Amino acid sequence: MWNFRPVGVGVQTSNNITIDGNVLGKVVGRTTFGGQKILDKEAGFSICAYHFPDPCTDIHVTNNIAGGIVYGGFLAPAHDCGEASTQTVFRGNVAHSSQSTSSGEGLVFFPNAAAPSHGSCFEASHFAAYKCSVSGVTSFQKTHKTIASNMLLVDNHFSLAMLNICPSDYAENEIVVRDSSFYGESISPDCPQDGEGGFCYKTVKKGLLVGSSIRGGKVPHNPTSSPRPHYKIKKDACWLGGTRIEHNKFIGFTGETQAGLELHAFDMNPYAADYIHRVDGKHNEFIDVPDGGFGFLYDPPSGWANVKDCGAFPCSAPWQALF
Repeated sequence: MWNFRPVGVGVQTSNNITIDGNVLGKVVGRTTFGGQKILDKEAGFSICAYHFPDPCTDIHVTNNIAGGIVYGGFLAPAHDCGEASTQTVFRGNVAHSSQSTSSGEGLVFFPNAAAPSHGSCFEASHFAAYKCSVSGVTSFQKTHKTIASNMLLVDNHFSLAMLNICPSDYAENEIVVRDSSFYGESISPDCPQDGEGGFCYKTVKKGLLVGSSIRGGKVPHNPTSSPRPHYKIKKDACWLGGTRIEHNKFIGFTGETQAGLELHAFDMNPYAADYIHRVDGKHNEFIDVPDGGFGFLYDPPSGWANVKDCGAFPCSAPWQALF
C-alpha cells in the first residue's frame, strides 16, 4: 500500500477485524490547514483512534510494516496486562521513519474503551521501531499502570516516551518497561553522503525518556500544534507515580552520535518542571554504555523563571531526579 493522505488504514467502532502482513509506505499530510493552528488527524494505521475513545472488539493487527509515515506509524489500542506472551491484539508490527509537525511516533498506544480492566492497567508488546523523529513508542492516558514489554527500539530520537494521567492526585500509578532492547544507533547513517544521499536528518538520540504521572494528557491523534509532541506536559504533576524498568538491555549509548550529537540511555522530560517521579530498576543490562552515555541530567532552564510557570525562580524538578 503506497501514497495515502492523511491516513493509510483506518478502523473505527468495529469488531472481528484482522489486519495482517501488510506493508504501508508514504502517508503524507494534506495542505488544507496550512497556516492554521489546527492540524489534520494523520497516521499510517489508525486503529480505533480517530474518534477516541472508540470501543472496538476482536481487533487483531499483526506483522505489518509502516514506513515513511506522517505523524505516527501505528495508533492502536493496547491489550490486557499480563498477556504479552500470547496476545494477537497488536503484535509483530514495525514502524520506521515517522515525521510530521512536532511529531513522528512509531506507536501511540492507549486503553481500549471496550476493555473495562484498562482503567487499572493496559499493555503494549512485541513491537519494533527505528529512525522515528520523535519517539518509537509513546502513551499518555489515564490508568493505574501502563506497561511496555518485549519492544525492540533502535536509533530513535526518543525510543520510549511514556506518561500516565493519574486517576487522582494521590492514586497509586506507575509506568513499567520490561523485557525490551534499546539500541542507541544503527549502521544506517542520519545524513548519507553528507546530504547527497536523498535525506539528511540529524538529531540527539535517547533510549528512555523518564516518565511522569500528570493531571492531564493527550488523545491519540493530536490535531493542534500546542499539545505536540505527544510527551509534552501541559498540566501539573501528580503526587504519586514512578517508572519501573526490569530485564531490559541498553546497547551502544556511547555519549555521542555519528553526527556528534548527544546519545544517552536516559533523558528527563524537558517539560517536567515541577516533579520528576522516581525510576526504579532491576536486572537491566548496559552494553557499550560508558558513564558519559548513561543519562542527561541538567539544571533547570532559566526560561522556567516566569509568572506562568514557576514564578521568580526556576522550578527545581531536574535537581530532584532519583534513579
